[in-house]
Amino acid sequence: MSNIELLDNILNDYAKKLSAAVGEKEILNSFYSCIDKISPGAAGAIKRVSGELENTVLSWGDVTGDDSPAVEWANGDYRFLVYSSSISEVVSRTLETVVIITSIRIQLYDKERSAELAIKDTLTGLYSNIYMRDSLEREILRANRDNSQIGMIIYDIDDISTINTNFGGDAGNRILIIFAGMLISTFRGNDISCRISGNRFMQILPGATLRDCLIKAEEVLEEMRQLDFSYGDNRIDQVTVSAGISAFPDHGVTPDSILQALDSAIYRAKKAGKDQVMVAEKIS
Repeated sequence: MSNIELLDNILNDYAKKLSAAVGEKEILNSFYSCIDKISPGAAGAIKRVSGELENTVLSWGDVTGDDSPAVEWANGDYRFLVYSSSISEVVSRTLETVVIITSIRIQLYDKERSAELAIKDTLTGLYSNIYMRDSLEREILRANRDNSQIGMIIYDIDDISTINTNFGGDAGNRILIIFAGMLISTFRGNDISCRISGNRFMQILPGATLRDCLIKAEEVLEEMRQLDFSYGDNRIDQVTVSAGISAFPDHGVTPDSILQALDSAIYRAKKAGKDQVMVAEKIS
């Protein structure tokens, strides 16, 4: 097998590994593995650039201050450097191809990550308010087409501000994470669970009736009552949740009207003493 054929095989194998890589770390480790096959013993580094600052995210081999890179490529937020004392023109071009492919893959990953962060709540891992509204619009269109129902539950953790004041924000965050886990544990295949604001959560339940929502909300509230919360050496008094439920189309036919009905239901649950479920008022 000629050197060119060998390099082609290495590139083809690298392309497959790169497409399967998940996250920046796997991408960069795949890059290093490929470079080591193309130019064994070569040194190098990958640096992330932010303004005037550079941060090395991966390096290998020994490089002295007098060494000049055989290949240097800057793309987006990254700078790729490969050092080798003896390198052929073919190998140099191959290295440059690998660097270009890798930089493109990292840019795609960064875009994928940004898109994910836009629809996911970073604290709880649930979907965000943006995703909730998009999903609600989509499910309303589907329900209109299929002449089906949508159930919705909105939850509000009671007195979370008092918990934050008495025990600190980390304690409050721990409760939010535990509650999100409860919602995930009751997940049906097509349910959509979201954190829509600080201590407020929402579930969209395609095909569910109002009774389905009531049963589910009551189960969640009861499970919350049974939990024993502590933070450090401090025991937190029973944490409760208020909830409002609604169903499409009885309590609204647009996202705004549905959310308004749910907000009203939560307000009535809070006013009535918290730790209970209220049904939204039907639209006239």
